[in-house]
Amino acid sequence: MSTPDETARLATSAQRAASAAAASVATGLAAPSAAVRAVRALELAVHAEVRDRIRQAREDGDSWAAVGEFLGFGP
Repeated sequence: MSTPDETARLATSAQRAASAAAASVATGLAAPSAAVRAVRALELAVHAEVRDRIRQAREDGDSWAAVGEFLGFGP
């Protein structure tokens, strides 16, 4: 089970990667289309990682309710 600090650190890393792509456009280092492709690749990679972590959580015995909580669903 991850800690809130670990979760925040990983989320910040993903956000920094997306922001770096946007900044490269703003500073003229990359075309907007390149930034869109880079951010989309990041999105797909993160989606695949979430899928794999869900699979691992289920294999480790976590319930679907627990997985939903990990994902922020619930009351």
